[in-house]
Amino acid sequence: MNGVKNEKILKYTFLSVLIGTLIVFIITVNLLVHIDGLAENITRTFARKLNYLISRVTICVPFSVTEFSVCVLVFVIVAAIAFIIYSLVKKRWKNILDTVLALTVAVLIAVSVFNMTSTFGYYRDDVLTAFGIEETDVNEERIDEALRYYISKLNETEKSVQRDDEGNPICPYTVEEMAELVYGEYERLDTGGYLASHRVGVKPVAMSEIMAYTGIIGVCMPLTGEISINAKAYPSAFPELIAHEIAHSKGAHRENDANFTAYYLLLKSENDFLSYSAANSVVNVLLSSLKKTDEDMFEERYFSVSENVRNEWKLESKYYAKYNGFIEKISEAINNIFLKSNGVQNGTASYSDTVKYIISAFYHEKGAQIGL
Repeated sequence: MNGVKNEKILKYTFLSVLIGTLIVFIITVNLLVHIDGLAENITRTFARKLNYLISRVTICVPFSVTEFSVCVLVFVIVAAIAFIIYSLVKKRWKNILDTVLALTVAVLIAVSVFNMTSTFGYYRDDVLTAFGIEETDVNEERIDEALRYYISKLNETEKSVQRDDEGNPICPYTVEEMAELVYGEYERLDTGGYLASHRVGVKPVAMSEIMAYTGIIGVCMPLTGEISINAKAYPSAFPELIAHEIAHSKGAHRENDANFTAYYLLLKSENDFLSYSAANSVVNVLLSSLKKTDEDMFEERYFSVSENVRNEWKLESKYYAKYNGFIEKISEAINNIFLKSNGVQNGTASYSDTVKYIISAFYHEKGAQIGL
């Protein structure tokens, strides 16, 4: 009898110590990220090596490990809730305690691994530093000048885009083929080690239709070291989407950094479809910014965009509208909390918070062309 009692004491003592240790570790990491230079150093060294090791395993798996893990997680949560309710009815308090402790340990381990692979990346230097671009002031005049340039590029690259009878663009590549093209673009970038050089698996999600209702079209999961792409994303979005998620996997964890990296990379591509995807996004970002300050100028610039592209924008809005609902709102709220908890003050608003980066890059390139 005493032996059984001692085993229980030992088990609960071990679990308590383990939980306490994991909590202290998580708190410590979230304090260390604020030390100057440490986040950059950890992201380039330990976190990068750990990400590499995880990705070497999952890249060999032909399906999305992230998707499979989510399915298992949902099953475990449902089973745990059912078991806890059953135990409450039967008044089996020990079973409830064991289940809660096991779930707590699992969650804390997952958070700890995330902390080791990604958290430091949210506090490192921004990508402008990596690309050698000096941040410039943003005003309406500069936005308009950059916008006119990118509208011209958008209209030019649009001419080579194939469309269906309604005017929707046709993506000429599979997810895997697109990933290969985008990785090829990354190989010409020199960021002085800011971005990791290794590749991770980029895989289409089998249950993309269900995923679409969450409003998620792509995710880079550090716990599985891979990228999962929603096959239901709008066709012209695929290049920029995949480039964005790859940027995350390479260490550009903040959303505006990943957005800008994708734009900067693809706008220089010799592949018109890739360049078109980036120009499409950049023009949308700049038009949205201009609309806030000058409605008349916005109208003028908007109607200078090719009619095919303007029609595409309407079709894209209609396409995504059918997936909007309370699930998408819940997903966005969770993502907003997640981003803010990792030091991204604007939360999900940071996805479009790239105007300053775009303008800085535009004037950097312009200065280089005229010898400034």
